[in-house]
Amino acid sequence: MSEKLNPTTIEKVAFEAETDAIAAEALGIDAPTLRTTLRACHEFSKAWYRGRFLREMADLASTPISEIEAAKHFGFTGPGFSVLFSFDHEAKDVWNAHRRRLNIKMAEAVVANAANGSPSAVRYCERLLRTQLPAPGQGQEIVSDVKSLRTNHE
Repeated sequence: MSEKLNPTTIEKVAFEAETDAIAAEALGIDAPTLRTTLRACHEFSKAWYRGRFLREMADLASTPISEIEAAKHFGFTGPGFSVLFSFDHEAKDVWNAHRRRLNIKMAEAVVANAANGSPSAVRYCERLLRTQLPAPGQGQEIVSDVKSLRTNHE
């Protein structure tokens, strides 16, 4: 058995590897040995399934599926992942990081379509930009805060 086998390494490889065979190779063992090792050691098994859970969460977050549908996929009922995320900050971070990447990719696609002259993409970009403008008077608070920071640091 490889000396690099420990729960931390197993969880990391389980998260990063696309398949069990690739994970086993990364751990320096073959797939049957991986399965035997996971059955034999509770800590390794726990780390493996944690890594695979986070991998699956990342994969789902990288798609347009709703949080509620993704939660159903894992057997959660009710308001999506809110209960899970209230105590599992790593799962929340994985979901949010991959969701943020998806949102960026979608925004880039819309901007590219707008640049290519798509009227609906142009309208969408205009609406999006309008929603990001501060309401009248809101910008003044930011300017005041910046001025006070400058005054305090000069």
